[in-house]
Amino acid sequence: MDIDGVLYLPNFSNKEQQEEFKKVFAYSLNLDKVDNKDWKINIDKYKSGYVVKFLYDSKMLGAWVVFDIPFQKIDLELLRSLNEKAEKIFREEWFYGVKDREALEALLARVDNGFLDLNHTPLQFLKLKFFGIR
Repeated sequence: MDIDGVLYLPNFSNKEQQEEFKKVFAYSLNLDKVDNKDWKINIDKYKSGYVVKFLYDSKMLGAWVVFDIPFQKIDLELLRSLNEKAEKIFREEWFYGVKDREALEALLARVDNGFLDLNHTPLQFLKLKFFGIR
């Protein structure tokens, strides 16, 4: 079996998280435009990780190894560093992205914390979807 990539995802052992992953993965492949009887995404558990297989017409078209990692809380400095690296990768200095400290802190507080004892985005994939990150 050829492996198409390796993913490191927090909380992947959670079944609900796996179902969210399947939805996001299918959406990223534009499978919402294809009859869902023709394709399937399987997640198989192995000793130290998982294998995600994409099947179309019962033929395996792709396989990815997934390792479940502990959730890493993103602090302000890590977020600033990631933003700078992304700008370098995409070779742009632009007004997109959050640049000021207060806005970054507000974004982090909104992702990490619910309010009134409600967590509106309990899963990481839902948080990414909520903030429009693909």
